[in-house]
Amino acid sequence: MELRAQQPLLASLLEERLSERGVPHFEVSAGSRGNWIRFSDEVENGPFFDVSTDRPTQRPKDNQALFFVMGVGYPPSLFHVMWGLPIGALSVVVFEPNVDLLIFTLGVTSVYKAVPAGCRISFLASSEKSMVREALDVNIRPMGAFVVVEGKTIENKGELEVFYQDFSELWRGFAKEVRTHIDTLGNSPEDTLIGVRQVALNCPWVLKNPSLAVLADRFADRPCVCVASGPSLEKNIHLLKGMEDRCLIISADTALRRLFEEGIHPHAVVTLERPVHTYTNYFRYLVENWPDECADVLLVSQGVSPPQIQGRWPGPKIIVGKSEVPVDSWFLGALLGGSTMRSGMSVAHMGLVLAQILGAKNVALIGQDLAFGEDGSSHAGSTAASSAQSLEKERGKSNYLEIPGSLGGTVKTHNTWFLFLQIFENLIPGMPLSVFDCTEGGAFINGTEVKPLSEFIDAFVSSSSPMEKAPGDLVLENTGMTEEKNISEILKKIERGLKGLDWSLSEVDELDRMVDRTVAAGLGSQKRRDIASEMSERLDRLNGINPVLAFVGQSYANLSGMDIVRTRWLESVSDIREWEAIHREMFKAHRICAKYMKQWLGYVSSLLKEILSDPEMVEKAKETSLERWFRNGEDAVLDISGTEMVSFNLMMAQNDPVAQGWPLDYRWRCALVLHGQGRAEEAFYIMESVAAELQGTRLENDVMVQFLKDYAMISSTHDLCFIPQYKFAKMLLDNARRYAPEDQEIPKLIDEAMTGLKTYLDDLSHFRLVSDSLGFDTKRLEADRLLTRGDLIGSMKLVLEIIDEYHKERPGGCAPLLEWLVKTSVDCLDAQDPSIAETSQEICRSLAKKTEIFKNLRVLLPMRLMEFVPQDLKLMEDISEKKMTTGGDA
Repeated sequence: MELRAQQPLLASLLEERLSERGVPHFEVSAGSRGNWIRFSDEVENGPFFDVSTDRPTQRPKDNQALFFVMGVGYPPSLFHVMWGLPIGALSVVVFEPNVDLLIFTLGVTSVYKAVPAGCRISFLASSEKSMVREALDVNIRPMGAFVVVEGKTIENKGELEVFYQDFSELWRGFAKEVRTHIDTLGNSPEDTLIGVRQVALNCPWVLKNPSLAVLADRFADRPCVCVASGPSLEKNIHLLKGMEDRCLIISADTALRRLFEEGIHPHAVVTLERPVHTYTNYFRYLVENWPDECADVLLVSQGVSPPQIQGRWPGPKIIVGKSEVPVDSWFLGALLGGSTMRSGMSVAHMGLVLAQILGAKNVALIGQDLAFGEDGSSHAGSTAASSAQSLEKERGKSNYLEIPGSLGGTVKTHNTWFLFLQIFENLIPGMPLSVFDCTEGGAFINGTEVKPLSEFIDAFVSSSSPMEKAPGDLVLENTGMTEEKNISEILKKIERGLKGLDWSLSEVDELDRMVDRTVAAGLGSQKRRDIASEMSERLDRLNGINPVLAFVGQSYANLSGMDIVRTRWLESVSDIREWEAIHREMFKAHRICAKYMKQWLGYVSSLLKEILSDPEMVEKAKETSLERWFRNGEDAVLDISGTEMVSFNLMMAQNDPVAQGWPLDYRWRCALVLHGQGRAEEAFYIMESVAAELQGTRLENDVMVQFLKDYAMISSTHDLCFIPQYKFAKMLLDNARRYAPEDQEIPKLIDEAMTGLKTYLDDLSHFRLVSDSLGFDTKRLEADRLLTRGDLIGSMKLVLEIIDEYHKERPGGCAPLLEWLVKTSVDCLDAQDPSIAETSQEICRSLAKKTEIFKNLRVLLPMRLMEFVPQDLKLMEDISEKKMTTGGDA
């Protein structure tokens, strides 16, 4: 019963084996220390020796939380192993490649009853991905995948010795899925929340356009070419010209411009990235310069992509979600009635899946290098933005992997491309089509047949009959706003969802109270653990109800799993405090998530009500006069869930303030409205355009100061996956202070920016996302904060400490600090404040003993500082100013 509930795929496998062959039988021969176990004739290896064990009389107390059991042995071997696990064991993964042995063990022993209370057990009998993922879902993902490195292995030595290769295959399949899971943790809570917001903003186009069902198998057996933007695209892209009516052509968003330049008109373009620069780097240029060509291309866009992509695209479109992402299946799929599809982690994966949906049986991949070109290039011309290409090229110089190439030999790649390659290799075997790697370069992709594009065209394309209709034609025939009755149904679902979120918030409050009870003074360790266990079960139930909250919990488990495991005994004061801090932070994240979802569900509710009252409101919003929002020169103050906000967002999605040359003051105010919605990334790009056009323009002093303050505020604001530009914000505020030294708000804003940066660096360090080298940045930031707050002495002392500690490790960062410290301490030797003067003398004496640092950092030693150098210390001429013709202080 337990196996069927927790691992239905494995249960079906065992039941099928039972129905085919009946209850398995074994020959058992007793030995002095155990039994020889012989299998039926169908098992190639064997027999194996199973050492006899006694059931332990009591469980040990141990901090070990995760166990890997290699081999179930012969009953009651596994039963005894389970009884021997420590009280605190949380998860056990049992590896057993011999299905008959697993069936027999589960049939004659109550293994689930033998594990410690609260411990989860999973079984792995096949390296098939679906089986491995099912096992991971039981007891690895809930703990956090990083805990795997802390697992302890228990071996049935006799079975492992005989079936070593089978166990190795199981372990490799398990390890590969764990690695893939860790690599894809980029799909973070921030990704999930931005998905909620972007789907809400893209809601009109989800409702107005059809689902993928209108395209399913409508192009059965039609050959297809998926175009990516790798450097090998230069070799064969020209061969597609004139083939448009005989084969489907699906373009990655980065490759579409190049196709247009070659005079090639693809049938579809796919996009899935969430950052604003996906629009600004690619789609802005396309819709501004190739509007007629875009009008004939079907856009298949993820709901998480920027709303301007959907809003400004002149051609047919379908908005989809990732079936792998719970929030997409719930929000875009179940709630709004849209489509979801497997999408992997790149537009190339998405394009291949779209080809399958369309019904293609033979698919060619071109430009799919997943590796650097021979010249170190990362992309073909007129594809990726120059900044992206420069970044990739730098990666290729040092941080690279060498992997097999499709044309033989090896090619250079990096971790992200290698992950994309692995996802292809996971996708392709389960697809009912043949995939040909026609890139003519790049990495070898298992599951593909390597073939030149010209041969693919000869074999499958040239003989194809012309298409009567393109995919976009079918979409246009089915485009139109969702019917009124369906919108009313969606509104009812949203209302239920909002009530569910209110309940979730009340549950989080109760969980917080349980933390209070767990850490209360005077409790024994066992009582604390009992309350904590009850709290964990309640949290599991909450996460089971809401997929978005579940993903937040899962991500925290992955980041903090080892800390949670390490502190779970709740015995020492430090463990209790750390356990409390982790769970407080987790519940804080749950609250933020639930409130954020309420905000944007409320927005969708307002939008749908407006559509019901005026079905043409989306089109009308595009032509809305700017003066409506900024009448009388006043900033608009809009309610996030109100009618005005809906109209404003629809206008912004269908227009481009930068490309259309809106007045600078209107753009500035639009940025402030977006910032007020929490859309700081979009606001930042608009402010960046305003700043660029203000270069060389004379403004009134108060206007310039206010702009710099607003720009800094937006730059230093979190926006989910947008990392605040704290240092940039400080630079803006330093400039503002020069214009308005008496402005009392500026020092507060500087302090807020620097506090934000410190928190960000502390979080990176806490979650082990970076190395310890952040100590330099953190201390330098603290020195800056001290100086901003007027503590010159504290800042000078801390800078001296930084130089002493990091001058060898971070010479480039320490050199300007040393220059500042030398000048400041020398200038303050005669300060009226005796504390500052005394500190300056101490620092000068200290620096005078460190002349080697001056030499290493190539910083000149001022004449005034030489007064503090001991007489017996010989100075190096190349760091002295004695031979400088100009003289004076450095």
